[in-house]
Amino acid sequence: MIKGIKRGILLKYLLGFHTANRTTGDFTNTLYVGRIIRDGRLVALPEPGRWAVKGNALDCLKNITAVSRETINVASGVLPWVQVDLTVT
Repeated sequence: MIKGIKRGILLKYLLGFHTANRTTGDFTNTLYVGRIIRDGRLVALPEPGRWAVKGNALDCLKNITAVSRETINVASGVLPWVQVDLTVT
């Protein structure tokens, strides 16, 4: 999935994602753990707390463009990686 991304960020954790607006789904959260993607390769670590990610949780679910075969253990679940478009500032 990463090989097809020209510029992006692999997000592993967002601080406070659970605080998304419950009515609209809007969120703006600090990137906590991730990797910078350039030309299909993981090239750098973003500084924790320096980058923010914003979007809409409901739109993210509607606009998943890819789902990986690999999984990640999160809290009490095992989830695949997904690809969506978000705004990073």
